[in-house]
Amino acid sequence: MRDFEMTIAYHNSKDNEEVFPEVEARENQAVNNLTTNNYHIAQDFKLWRQQLQAISNVMRQARDVDTLLKLSVAQIREKN
Repeated sequence: MRDFEMTIAYHNSKDNEEVFPEVEARENQAVNNLTTNNYHIAQDFKLWRQQLQAISNVMRQARDVDTLLKLSVAQIREKN
């Protein structure tokens, strides 16, 4: 009976060997997709930060509230 159990366990492990490379490939693809997505998100944030910094630099140059409002609106429209 023990030999029979060992034979079944051996065959089951052989069957599983074929599944693992497929699972690993899917796992690797998922990790690559996440890495790519994270890179694109980081680039988007970098662009937004640069745009906001440019807007704030222009806003600091305003002499009064009316000019500040006009400059702010113009810069935001330009960046969108």
